[in-house]
Amino acid sequence: MRNSEYLYLHPNQENPTSVRLQIRPLGIQQYFPFKTFGKRKAWQLAKETRDLYMDKLRIVNMRHELGFNKLFSKDGHLINLKMHKRNKKGKRYIIMLAQVSEHAKITFRKEKNLTPDHFDEAFEVLTQMIFDYHGITPDHEIKRQMKKTRMIYVREFNEYWENFMVI
Repeated sequence: MRNSEYLYLHPNQENPTSVRLQIRPLGIQQYFPFKTFGKRKAWQLAKETRDLYMDKLRIVNMRHELGFNKLFSKDGHLINLKMHKRNKKGKRYIIMLAQVSEHAKITFRKEKNLTPDHFDEAFEVLTQMIFDYHGITPDHEIKRQMKKTRMIYVREFNEYWENFMVI
């Protein structure tokens, strides 16, 4: 950790009136005004406060690295798997799309047309691609969540099929 990481002069570097501690992953933003503490004491308090939050930040970063958290959002969906409705040349399609983007560049993108007969096949192929991309082998916990996630996508697909495909 650099000496001044997460510490900034506020409102700007030319005319600072305080030190700002900002740790975005934790949602923390605190100010240490020079008028109240003096310059030296404000920097010292800001550094001490930052050091108190570093353990929490390390835990948050470790959580993001877990395979389970790379794959699933809080509502149970797979992070990189979406369903869309398409209407091309008078034909209606429902597609399932697996797409991973890093640094505003699409790393890979694969889509499959969905029908009630081929839903399971498309779901398995696309989820396996996502697992392979992240280098994750499904353990017991991931397999259990995948069953729940599959049911979410089946429910959404059935709603799309009834409302979009049937005229």
